[in-house]
Amino acid sequence: MTDAYLTGSPPGHDSAGPLDCSMVSAANCVTDARFGGINARFDIQPGGSVAISGGLHDLKSTKRDWIGVGAYRPANLSEPNTLNNLARTAVIQNLFGNGFDP
Repeated sequence: MTDAYLTGSPPGHDSAGPLDCSMVSAANCVTDARFGGINARFDIQPGGSVAISGGLHDLKSTKRDWIGVGAYRPANLSEPNTLNNLARTAVIQNLFGNGFDP
């Protein structure tokens, strides 16, 4: 499949970046962290996977924060179940929140 997309929303008014792609049976991954979001476009084969990693900046909350992501594909691809394209997970902060972590 060509031109699959992933989009994510950092919690609150935080920003993301830089972003990196790790791919299995996928190619042409391009990430974009402009405007504070998490966005990627990629081509993927059946059974393939794409992992997007990066950092969140200005995470100031003391409560547990959550990040939501969704993947979508070209409109001409018929997919019977799109609910498995959405995910929400807790943000785990680094021990050194002031930039000492690589």
